[in-house]
Amino acid sequence: MFDLKHNTCHSKDAVSNHNLSCFDVSPNGLITVAINENGVASVVSNQSGLTIRTFDFRAPVAAVKFSPDGSKIAIAKNDVILIYHAPGTVAVYNPFKLYRLLSGCYGTVLSLNWSFDSKLIAVGCDDATSKVFAADWIKGFSTYSLGSHRSAVIGCFFVDKASADCYTVSRDGAVHSWKCSRKLEEFEIYERGAHLYSLEDEEDEKESKNRSDALAKYPKLEVEFNRSARLRVAVDSSSVDVVACDYHQRTRLMVIGLSDGQFHLYELPDLLNYEVPELVQVQSLSIGSSHPITSVCINGTGDWVAVASENLGQLLVWEWKSESYILKQQSHASRHVVTSAMFSPDEQFVVTGGNDGKVKVWQTKSSFCLVTFSEHSSTVTSVLFTQSGKAVMSASLDGTVRAFDLKRYRNFKTLTSPRPAQFTSLSVDSSGDIVAACAVDLFEIFVWSMKTGAILEILSGHTSAVTSLQFAPITSDLITVSLDGYVRSW
Repeated sequence: MFDLKHNTCHSKDAVSNHNLSCFDVSPNGLITVAINENGVASVVSNQSGLTIRTFDFRAPVAAVKFSPDGSKIAIAKNDVILIYHAPGTVAVYNPFKLYRLLSGCYGTVLSLNWSFDSKLIAVGCDDATSKVFAADWIKGFSTYSLGSHRSAVIGCFFVDKASADCYTVSRDGAVHSWKCSRKLEEFEIYERGAHLYSLEDEEDEKESKNRSDALAKYPKLEVEFNRSARLRVAVDSSSVDVVACDYHQRTRLMVIGLSDGQFHLYELPDLLNYEVPELVQVQSLSIGSSHPITSVCINGTGDWVAVASENLGQLLVWEWKSESYILKQQSHASRHVVTSAMFSPDEQFVVTGGNDGKVKVWQTKSSFCLVTFSEHSSTVTSVLFTQSGKAVMSASLDGTVRAFDLKRYRNFKTLTSPRPAQFTSLSVDSSGDIVAACAVDLFEIFVWSMKTGAILEILSGHTSAVTSLQFAPITSDLITVSLDGYVRSW
């Protein structure tokens, strides 16, 4: 969790053994529901950071969304939508108490969104269809299908707070607007009871009389959803897909994330007041890489746009009015692991190296990345601070040992061996003048001068590969460990 006001970051305990696939925060900001890729949900308190409850949906969950009034939470699982009482709103032991199950989709549900009054839910499916469901029991309301896309629908949004008009966004970049013949205030909710009826179960003759009585008491509501506009997102190639989107009702802004690493900000037309419908592109930016964007979001005021890329491990918060970054952080790339880490002597910083070839320096107080060094071309195997804390050293499988200046943020020294070597361990003496490193499948230890960068000596004596080495803190003796079973002091 990033606190953009105080420039700090801290993590919540989601109690998950697998990667988290989706989450949502309650409107009051007190509870977070996080669901992993296996469908196990964790209810986390944002105040204490503790996990209140876990719940297994027994299937992958594509989307989760709290209702605007905070009383319900909708879960998209396979081809159904499960509506539960929101955790904390009902005094029960199990916080996930099922309120209603919505079915009728023929494809996997990919996205969902609530209307402002929490009466309706719009969902998008991978079979290129969208549907509008009644989240509560609305008199005479049935499910309405919006089917005019040619690819999977990844976003559904209600246009404003008063109407049931919708926008649907598909993977091929099509944005369709739908005009509803009725306002949200015209939908009347009735209490669930004996008068419930189904318009689709006409084959059951035993219930025909009860259904006729219910239809007479609660006649079918005449509602129409008509497509009023077909818009299209500007993409550079037919191979580029829309992978994420979000919409802000008050400002009518929509942010679109593409598979080529770009994200566009559009102003959508007013459904009632336009002559030629078109998307007005406000800004177009790139995360600086061809990696696809994973998720986008607009904050409550509509001033900031958050963009995340899983493969790149990057998170951006962009203020589009001033065209400046509020937050720009990048971790080690996805599917890459941190191979080495070390605290600075004053414990204010942590340096990490990964198999993506990057060396990163982090602030321990804020948890933000201070600087990233990308000079290595292969896995970084060892990183450390010098005793003064003014420089960082790193060893890599690319055959180099590099020194980085933490004042000027540059690679000021590169050390190499006389013959090709893949370095695995690194150490610097207490004065910071002598550097030693060992390599894969080599029985020698290489020693350099930090000042000149020249190799001082190659130590031989081990009869197998050297796995680790370390300078003694007081005597500056070099201790080495090898697979030959010996520990040697030099």
